[in-house]
This record gives sequence, C-alpha cells and structure tokens, in this order.
Amino acid sequence: MKKKRFDEKLSRKFLEEGISRFVILPEVDSTNTFAKNLENAEEWTAIVAERQLFGRGRQGKTFFSPEETGAYVSVILKPSKDKIPYLTVITALATAKTVEEISGNPAKIKWVNDVYVFDKKCAGILCESVVKEDEITAIIGVGTNLMEPDDGFPDEILGIAGSLNLLFDKRAEYISALVKNIRDEYYNFNKKDALKRYRDASNIVGKYIEVSAVDKGYD
Repeated sequence: MKKKRFDEKLSRKFLEEGISRFVILPEVDSTNTFAKNLENAEEWTAIVAERQLFGRGRQGKTFFSPEETGAYVSVILKPSKDKIPYLTVITALATAKTVEEISGNPAKIKWVNDVYVFDKKCAGILCESVVKEDEITAIIGVGTNLMEPDDGFPDEILGIAGSLNLLFDKRAEYISALVKNIRDEYYNFNKKDALKRYRDASNIVGKYIEVSAVDKGYD
C-alpha cells in the first residue's frame, strides 16, 4: 500500500476537525513570516511547514525546526481587543492540552510561552500582530518537537530541548488537534478560568526566577 504524503494526511485531518482554510508547505523561512505576508488571508487560516529554515522565537531567538521530527504551525486571527492580551495564555493552554492528549505525558507551562514535558522544553509559542487600516491581525505560531532528530539537538540547546518521544509519525494528528484546541480555547475563553488553569499548569510557581528587562524605555 502506498504511503500517504504528509500534506494529504494533514488535509484530511484538518477537514475532519472542521478546519477548511490552510496552507501546507514543504519548506518556509518561518510560518509566522509567511502568515504575516499572506495577502487577504481569512481568519483561522493555518500555515503549516514540514521544515522552517529560520524558525523564530521571542526576543530574536531561533527555533530549531528540522524536517519530519517537528510540528510548525501558525494561525491567523482577527481578535477583539479584549482577547489580545491573552492570546499567549490561550495558545499555551491549547498547546499543553494537545501535548497531553497526543503524548499522554503531563505538560507544564513556563511563563510566558514555553511548554515543558519532564523539565525539557518541547514547544515554543510566538504571538505577533500586524496593524493595517486600524484592523489588528494576530499571528499565533507554535513549534513543537515531536521526536528527537537522528543527529540529536544542537549543542546550544542540548540541555534544554526535549521532545514528546512519539514512536511514529503523528504530525498530522498533533497539528490538527492543536489548531482545534486553539480554536476551542479562543471561543470558550473565560479570563478567570483560563488564568486559574494557566497558574495550575505553571512550572515556575514557588521557584526563584530571574527577570531580564527587554524594553528599557519605561519611566
């Protein structure tokens, strides 16, 4: 029996979840960058790449994005102003839920945009926005390590990075579930409930942390 291609499997999974707007690419510089440059993109369009050449994280950091072992997806939203401050919370909760559903392992959230399994970072979140003619478009990007690459992780992230240790290819299942869970968290958002679940899932409560100032323009 001929093995189904990844884009065929993912297209079928998306449609099963009621997700009808998506772009699946074999390779891209960054799914977030592609999404921001996509003309006339409708809300809830999902951008998926099998590999990112220049995956991005917060504060200019890179996200290691090799072919076949990860899930790299961005979702385009047109959020109301009251939800904009909570998009990372919404995405983190949805990502942690998806990690637990697909891997069966407990997931923790490291403030503000990383998801950990067994004290290793397995997913990173990057939320960005574009303002055109007073309309705000939000881009939610999530990169997840589903399996460890054959050559291992690069030295610079070796002690931090982990994966879900999936034994076979569940990329399509994971990505479709992730987009569905983001959609569900977004539409069912309740600030009080979401922040409670976010705190309960936090892996820094009760720990000493170091805070670095990024914007030094504050008074």
